Amino acid sequence: MVYRKIGGGACGAIIAQDGKSMVTKLSKSDSEELWNDFVMHRLIAEKFKDCGITQIEIPKCYGFIPKTHQQFWDNNPDLANAAKDVCNLPTHALCAERILPLPEPTRTLLIEKFCPSRVKSEAFNSASNKDCLVRVYLGSLNGRSINRFFNLRNLKLYLNHMIELKMDVAGMASDMAVALATMHWAAKTDARDVEFVLGSSTEPLSAMTASEIAALPPNSLVGPQSGNLEDFHHRTTVLWLLDFNQVRRITMDEAGVAMAVEAFLLNDPYYPRPLQQNPVA
Repeated sequence: MVYRKIGGGACGAIIAQDGKSMVTKLSKSDSEELWNDFVMHRLIAEKFKDCGITQIEIPKCYGFIPKTHQQFWDNNPDLANAAKDVCNLPTHALCAERILPLPEPTRTLLIEKFCPSRVKSEAFNSASNKDCLVRVYLGSLNGRSINRFFNLRNLKLYLNHMIELKMDVAGMASDMAVALATMHWAAKTDARDVEFVLGSSTEPLSAMTASEIAALPPNSLVGPQSGNLEDFHHRTTVLWLLDFNQVRRITMDEAGVAMAVEAFLLNDPYYPRPLQQNPVA
């Protein structure tokens, strides 16, 4: 199956295969930024697990491949061929869990609600709009009508949009607060330039009890009709935390607090900003 680019930023490009559960993040430079992404990703995920944080998902981080490890590229020629179009090879690579996009009914709603009429048909037919992750900007009411370059890939959803959609902004704000507290106090990092996005997660099927199974006739189907171990037809929408390449360690003193405050204020407006005009803010 062909690899294709599904996202990216200043640090790296993300490529994946449709139907596969893993992505590869490719470094765009020889800097240590992607290595920092890997180290901080593992650290923060570990602290979330230690603290029992389940309100927000963090993609599983599988491994890091340095640019000097040529065997990786030799063993994955299709990946190498796709990577040549988005970065210079050889390069560093980070392998992680793929965040599933929002389901089709949600994508349809977003297009119907926010896409300009003149490009709506194009938006429905765009392959890139299937890679739909939504950035939640709880800290800004300045979301305006989206222009002709409408794209669901990393769509920015502002607080006024979320109020219009009657989303649970208070719940998301609470979850973000828990995530920030964990990154600051447990992981001892500044959480610099992390992202919060809405994506999907598959909901595992509930296991039948022994007594329920005993009541079935022999050789009954026990599991999803599709035969999959997870029911991919019933996704849940969850808040994901990602992109740790700029995260820095902090000390537990005034200097560390100053770094955390600076990172909070410099980040995109994910976090609520009190005293805005709208009482929901």
